[in-house]
Amino acid sequence: MADEVELVQDNEGLAVVGEQGAVRRFLEQAGLWEASQDLGLEGLGSVLDIAPGVAEAALSASSTAGRYVKLTEESARDIRELGLVPTKTDGISYAMVGQPGSIAKWVRIETGVTSWLTNPAILSGAAGIMAQLARQQEMKELKGLLESIDGKLDDVRRGQRDKDLAKMDGARMAIDEAMNQREHGADRETAWGKVEHTKATVFEVEAKALREIAALSNKVDKDASAGKLRKTAEEIAKEAAVWLAVLASCFQLEDQHAILELDYVRATAPSKLDAHRLSLDKARSERRDKVVKSTVQLMNRLDEAGGTASEKIILHWREAQAVVDSVNTVGRQIDQLYAPLGIEPQRAPLTAPGWGEALRDRQQWQKAREEIKPAATAAGVALFALAAAAIMNANDHDSPSDGDESDEDA
Repeated sequence: MADEVELVQDNEGLAVVGEQGAVRRFLEQAGLWEASQDLGLEGLGSVLDIAPGVAEAALSASSTAGRYVKLTEESARDIRELGLVPTKTDGISYAMVGQPGSIAKWVRIETGVTSWLTNPAILSGAAGIMAQLARQQEMKELKGLLESIDGKLDDVRRGQRDKDLAKMDGARMAIDEAMNQREHGADRETAWGKVEHTKATVFEVEAKALREIAALSNKVDKDASAGKLRKTAEEIAKEAAVWLAVLASCFQLEDQHAILELDYVRATAPSKLDAHRLSLDKARSERRDKVVKSTVQLMNRLDEAGGTASEKIILHWREAQAVVDSVNTVGRQIDQLYAPLGIEPQRAPLTAPGWGEALRDRQQWQKAREEIKPAATAAGVALFALAAAAIMNANDHDSPSDGDESDEDA
């Protein structure tokens, strides 16, 4: 039927196959059309030797179209509600849907479908193509992230990053050449031969980046003075950008390597394609878990430091604000890396209390009093007198004037 489309979902994306108009209508109603790309059904020709009649007949219809979209966590939940059912191809779910008006009513599961797409050989090939498209989309997003990071790094940090990335120059050149040959239809086995042994180099650089991020965690001392916390947080924000850029570059090359590897397996051992696709997915998931572990550890330490700085806001307003700003900068940088990798944000940004709010907080007063009491300086007494006046005369102000704060540690 012209109003039917077939859905194939894996862990990262959704393929929609059917008559061109129906495919477009479905994706538009789901709000996914703009994010979708051509599925490349012609790539299924590599399995024609397994099921020539089925695939050839299906692809001969000029009206048959396929689109692929990489799903966010939210859109993946929406699609799961359509009731896709698992297939015999590991990690792949399927449904045939019809179109009466709203996305919620598209689905009518065909428990005994005989669609060409549910042929195991064709479905396996489609799953392999989807895995490659997911990597291509991730590569595109990582490229945009790297361009953004590059514009924010100073010359010293850019040089520091490039020094480590130089270790991957040989691997990058070989992978870029193989990808270029792939785009021009070169032999897959030849392309794979150029990159087969490059992954170890990329892994070595990635492991160093993860170690460096872990080392940044060790620099955080939440019990340090407000001035030292500020200096440390600002330095970590600059260093984190370097190592997150290195990680993004590593994942970009690993995506390209995986695309070439799946090409090679499809060409030389198509019956092993599913097992290979799943093993690559598992390895990638494990690498993402390592990224999450290292970055969450760093952010936990930084969040503690930000909380400590916020407790000192009466005496050290500028320092406290600077610490919180640096902590949130690192958090944003990490979330930007998470996005193309399909990782959900792990934390909410910190918010430092305004100075006026802190002045009205008895606990903040107590902490400030405890910090000043050992020194009992005239400056400290004067500061408290100014603060008391501020409570009565400037309750609506959220930040101190230059004369109402201490720019140095008391």
